[in-house]
Amino acid sequence: MKIGRVIKWLVFITLFLVAFYTRFTHLNWGLPFPFHPDERNMTMAILDMYRSHSFNPHFFAYGQLPLYLVLFTANILKVGLDFNLATIGLRIISAISSLLTIYLSFKIVSLFYEKKNVLETIMIMLIFIFSPVLIQMSHFGTTESLLSLIYTFIIYLSLDFLRNKSEENLFLIAVVGGIGVGIKTSSVFFLLLPVFAIFSFYRDKKRIAYIKSIYLFAVSFLIFILTSPYNFIDFSGFVNSMTYESSVATGKVFVFYTHQFIDSIPYLFQLKKVFPYALGMGSFIFFIVGFFFLSWKNKLINFLRIAFLLYFISFGAMFAKWTRFMAPVFPLTLIFVSLLVLRLYRNTSKILLTLLVLISLIPALGYLHIYNTEDVRQEASRWIYKNIPSGSYILSETANVVDIPYYSEKLRKENIHQKEYTVVSFNFYNLDDDLTGKLKKSLESNLKKSDYVFVPSRRIFANYTCISPDGQRNYSPYFLAYSKSKCDYEENRYPNLNLYYTNLFTGRYGFNKVAKFTRFPTLKIFGKTIYSQDDEYAEETWTVFDHPVVRIYKKY
Repeated sequence: MKIGRVIKWLVFITLFLVAFYTRFTHLNWGLPFPFHPDERNMTMAILDMYRSHSFNPHFFAYGQLPLYLVLFTANILKVGLDFNLATIGLRIISAISSLLTIYLSFKIVSLFYEKKNVLETIMIMLIFIFSPVLIQMSHFGTTESLLSLIYTFIIYLSLDFLRNKSEENLFLIAVVGGIGVGIKTSSVFFLLLPVFAIFSFYRDKKRIAYIKSIYLFAVSFLIFILTSPYNFIDFSGFVNSMTYESSVATGKVFVFYTHQFIDSIPYLFQLKKVFPYALGMGSFIFFIVGFFFLSWKNKLINFLRIAFLLYFISFGAMFAKWTRFMAPVFPLTLIFVSLLVLRLYRNTSKILLTLLVLISLIPALGYLHIYNTEDVRQEASRWIYKNIPSGSYILSETANVVDIPYYSEKLRKENIHQKEYTVVSFNFYNLDDDLTGKLKKSLESNLKKSDYVFVPSRRIFANYTCISPDGQRNYSPYFLAYSKSKCDYEENRYPNLNLYYTNLFTGRYGFNKVAKFTRFPTLKIFGKTIYSQDDEYAEETWTVFDHPVVRIYKKY
């Protein structure tokens, strides 16, 4: 018995250390450069409050709770905040949230399989630990990791409420839900799930169900006020921000960073461009199988299905289909994976299933490569300073948050000298909207002057054209989850952009590609690459913040 307990504790400690490593490794990636715009905005809001000694962030795209956590922690520890420390503070919150999400997800699985042997426990924990999207979200100082935790917690408490008739859970659900709304206002949608649970529990006592639901929302609203008070103190600022953000999400207001969603097919887009990359193809397939083939007679499993569909159907229909919009349900998909694996593990070949599960973890192992190696833009900047002569004229693209090349302390320590270039960050987004023709003439002039052309990410050519960097028409409507009109629309609506990239990629402008820098999810063993995934054509935000592809062309 004692030996068994020792083994269990060793397994627990080992799994915790592995989980801790995957969430906290290189949380300082990319700093001091603000590669993620949402993270930058949250960091700047914290710094504005810190410097002005005010609690009004003047930023309402998200709630104040995560901002206050960093600000109050810094004050308690008497740490002076700067951009780096504030960003790392936000990332630590995301990493801790991810660890707690792993724990709660495992607890949910345990509601269905209370008795698990050591090997089963290890296998299930690895499924949650080695998830590409959970690893990525824990390295972003944004709200996604927190929202995943909140929704997972609500699911767990709601299941426990249905399973054990524990009414005291309603208060805790209300508190957790209120905290979620205090993090991001749209999280109020999470509360529909416990309301469903309440009406299921009191199916013959509708009056009680209504009273309990009103109580749930009342307590949540109070917690919302306490955690994000300036949504009410500066109500006009909050309303204006929410109006704008909701208009962008629904497509009422069009901005350049939502262009990828034109003609995208709801649900199919997420199933093609989001989930396979976020979960890894193996886990994605396990999820689909588990969702449809696990018992339909088990009410608690059906509740999990409702938890997924309630969110996916509602938010999947929106015009904006960013990966982060699916953040709350990613742990839920892995719960389905775990339940399926446990069922198969006890009824099929254990060796074969273990092998399949281990193979499904490879994408996450590969994703750690992004944070455990040098940032791809740093690598590109080093090459530029080493290979491009001082005084060169360079045509690049605007709206990539940080332009390359950038000079860092690391390059200085390597005795790589900063050179002076004329870098034109050209506004390609408005090229075809300029009726005066000035931008077109400016582009022609810049092409004549340019010694080099930079394509710092896929943000423009992959969204406004169907031209791939090899010069081919890269489009298959159903495979890419777009309507048939996608390419025709882009070519007719943006003829100058399409002409520019076609001529650049095919060499007609007189430029050859001389360098390409990638940081795809990659797994190497003894120096040999055994796995690498080209994910450039996943949903844009999956790659452009932490591992864009950088291409450099030279005039010949």
